[in-house]
Amino acid sequence: MHASNIKAVSTLTLILLLLGSAIFGAFISYVWVMANFYLEPENTVELIITEASFPIDHADYFNFTVMNPSHSLSSTNITEIYLTAEGDTSIYDVTNTYPEELPILVEKGTSKTVKCLKNWGEFAGKSITIHVSAMNASGAIRTVNTEFVKLELDVDFDASISCKQFNVTVTNHPTSALNLTLTKVLVNQQTPENTTIPLPMNLTVKNSVSFQCLFNWENLNPVVRVETAEGYYAEAAANATASILLLITDVTFSETNPNEISITILNSEVSSTPVDITNIVVAYSNGTEYYINGYLSHPKFSPDYTLEVNETVTFDHCVWNWTNYRHKDITITVYTKQGFTPVSKTVKTPPSIIFTTLPGFNLASIGFFLVNVTNTASSLQSINVTRIKFNETVTEMTPSFLEVPVGGKTWCNCTFNWLSFRGHNVNITVYTADGLNVSNSIVLPSIELKIPKEPTFAKTATGIPYVNITVLNTIFSAKKVTITQLVFETQNTADIIDGTLTIPNLEPDGYALLAGTNTTIVCPWNWPLYLSQNLTITVQTADGYSISETFQIPESTP
Repeated sequence: MHASNIKAVSTLTLILLLLGSAIFGAFISYVWVMANFYLEPENTVELIITEASFPIDHADYFNFTVMNPSHSLSSTNITEIYLTAEGDTSIYDVTNTYPEELPILVEKGTSKTVKCLKNWGEFAGKSITIHVSAMNASGAIRTVNTEFVKLELDVDFDASISCKQFNVTVTNHPTSALNLTLTKVLVNQQTPENTTIPLPMNLTVKNSVSFQCLFNWENLNPVVRVETAEGYYAEAAANATASILLLITDVTFSETNPNEISITILNSEVSSTPVDITNIVVAYSNGTEYYINGYLSHPKFSPDYTLEVNETVTFDHCVWNWTNYRHKDITITVYTKQGFTPVSKTVKTPPSIIFTTLPGFNLASIGFFLVNVTNTASSLQSINVTRIKFNETVTEMTPSFLEVPVGGKTWCNCTFNWLSFRGHNVNITVYTADGLNVSNSIVLPSIELKIPKEPTFAKTATGIPYVNITVLNTIFSAKKVTITQLVFETQNTADIIDGTLTIPNLEPDGYALLAGTNTTIVCPWNWPLYLSQNLTITVQTADGYSISETFQIPESTP
């Protein structure tokens, strides 16, 4: 064949091959695209997500494009959009969309791009699947692999330091895909009063920033949230408590010095932390405040005093001159270094006269009793005692009129037979010419025990040391007593005598001692160990009565 003819045939063959390849490729593409549609039932509507993106610099939204093919039966409405994430079984609904709100109309043969205002940052680095549901149509899904970005948050709440501030450390993970910009810090969805770093602040990959937040978290269970301009955030629950129950349990005014008060404070067992007391303030009824000098009190509370949980402290010698501020309300307020809500207590200052009484009853003298009357040094004037009552009965006073100067003390004899009241609770009330009165409620004695003579310190024939003690239940006692225990106390020891070894035995049933009788008890005790020391002997009875007397142990053994 001629060479030119061969060349023409080759060219034609090449053209035919290229044309065939093009036709075949088009056919394959057509089959690839249309295969799904040929599998569809007739007369249906099917949506297809043709495109989706999760912008790495905007974790607060994502976009997708959905197509309603021309072969669909009709238009349809998107009624639901939700996300699922790799390794997470939860469903995350999307409720905010742009530019249209749900339901979103998608016409037949058209596409529509939807912006979903849903934060997906917690799943950055995982596969996220978009799910679209439509009315009378099959749904559509699209899975996207996102880039890894992680914001890490660590918080430090320490109520023992302060309940008005805490520390925060924020880290942009070493393998994050981009730098972040810190824009906001929230505590329980509230903005702190201040932070020690300026916001916004750039936080590059691998780096951390630590700062302090000023926020009162007393009685809260705080949750901290840090947000970025890129839409990423981190949250941390503190699992910390800053709650205290601080109480002013008592305020007393010195009876000897009208320039001093004492304040007792309790940090309750339910408090979550110790507190440091820094200030105690006295407020007058007109609002004027006086700060107690913490360097002069005992113990001192300046610069501060640490009060542990379930602990009480009494600050004595708190200097405040109340001499001429009588019978008026004042408010005591206690402040702590940690910034807890101050605790207050309102009390009334003493009247111009402050006097005390102390009744005295002796079973050997049941026809009268004595009353000690003290007009304290903090009084502003003398007092005149005009009558004294035993319960509701006015007694005969000797002297019949008793004047007690400021800082003075005196006894008054009150004639009254109280024999039938032995062992009973009675009230002794002292009245003054100024209309003041002080009442004491006391239980009158019904038992009088004595150790009438010196104990005997001796040894048995075999050298065992013992002590003989004589106990007398006087004729003035109203009843018998049962001696149950003897206690020997020396300078550094306190020994409970074994009642099974005494003669007579004090255990297990005790020893009954009738009124008007006495007994001698032999007590094994190694007294030579305590030569020349004082020995206090305590006799205890079954009904709780006890007496104590002190004697001297011999200087040497016999």
